[in-house]
Amino acid sequence: MLVPLKGANAVTQVMANCIQHNWGADIIARLLGSISIMCGTIPASKLFFKPDRSVIDLILDNE
Repeated sequence: MLVPLKGANAVTQVMANCIQHNWGADIIARLLGSISIMCGTIPASKLFFKPDRSVIDLILDNE
């Protein structure tokens, strides 16, 4: 199942899967800015699936 993500929810879900260098405010701000731009441009979804071949068809049907 694909669940569309928008706004801050999309940004936080993507950010949670990024390597974060929390030692500098500038690099954190740049990463957050880049992810915000990406999520505003590219549709994001959360994918729920059983670990079997059916997920391949789901992805191919939604590309």
